[in-house]
Amino acid sequence: MKRNKSVLTAPLLGLILPLASHGAAAPTEINVDFTATVIETTCNFIIDTAVSPAVKENTRNSQYTLTIPNVSLDKIISEDPAAQSNFTLKTDSCSPGISAISTKITSSAGRTGNLINNSLSNSTAATNIGMGFKRQSDSGNNFITPDNATTITWSSDERSAGLPLTVALRIVNSSGTTSTGEFESTTTFNFTYN
Repeated sequence: MKRNKSVLTAPLLGLILPLASHGAAAPTEINVDFTATVIETTCNFIIDTAVSPAVKENTRNSQYTLTIPNVSLDKIISEDPAAQSNFTLKTDSCSPGISAISTKITSSAGRTGNLINNSLSNSTAATNIGMGFKRQSDSGNNFITPDNATTITWSSDERSAGLPLTVALRIVNSSGTTSTGEFESTTTFNFTYN
């Protein structure tokens, strides 16, 4: 019986000895290099619907609809405030380090001068009427050219509080034939920031 006990303990000693010899070895260093790319937070742009009640947001696709109420032709001709509406573009979820924002405007409906054309061409469409965008602080018809090249540079106040804009309906050609009717157009605002 003694013989069986010694046979069982011999393999256990063989397992313990290799562990003890590893504990006495010198420590080894492992260097691991990590690389990462830190990217800027994407800046989102919204229309402040609280400040711009004429604007409705389509939350499914981040598009907005701005409605100018029915307006008579004499108000458009006289450039009355009833033929325009104000709204404010704002930043949302931007990095605090954004130091410059610029905006360009374009439209698939085409343009005549600084006015965007009516995209409707049916028998109920208004003719010789266009829509223009300008800063609310600009008087007169200092409209931004919707050519996707003219740049609106935001001031530091505008970067923090928003860019107040006005959209106005105007006569495209004073010697042209103007008719009342529906007006519709889609405008794209392109933003660059850093």
